[in-house]
Amino acid sequence: MEFPPFPTDEGSPDAPRDRAIQQIVQIIFPLVRLGSHRASQALAQYELTIAQYHTLAYLSFRGRRCPMGELAEAVLQNAATMTGIAGRLEDKGLVCRKYGRADRRKVYVVLQEPGQQIVEQVTRAWYQSGMVLLDDLNQEMLEGTVQVLQMMLDRLQPGKTD
Repeated sequence: MEFPPFPTDEGSPDAPRDRAIQQIVQIIFPLVRLGSHRASQALAQYELTIAQYHTLAYLSFRGRRCPMGELAEAVLQNAATMTGIAGRLEDKGLVCRKYGRADRRKVYVVLQEPGQQIVEQVTRAWYQSGMVLLDDLNQEMLEGTVQVLQMMLDRLQPGKTD
């Protein structure tokens, strides 16, 4: 599936730039779609969704314990959805929920060892896939790609753009 083209005013001095941006967009959308599909396939062996993996990975990054609200915000989920994700991960023995001592309304999600092992296995496999995909790029191309992707990511961060 290709992303539909947008009209370019060929008489405009910006036409070459507009065409280049259009090409980038037409590459990025299938790249994201295919990457998401491959990620879903890779996670299927663990019976995990992408949102569940992101939850485990954030907990691993965060030090294995995180308040539910922070976790929901970090993985771009609302509170109700995050509660469901945490419940399903808890049912699989990958996380557990702990309640605050001073305030029992405060819920923490804690990554368990089997969840940590999955994060390590999946992350390792994804890095290896990335190495294969980017193996033909020289150092200058890699550094330029990092700059462009980081700039795009920065602009997509919540609160940066509408």
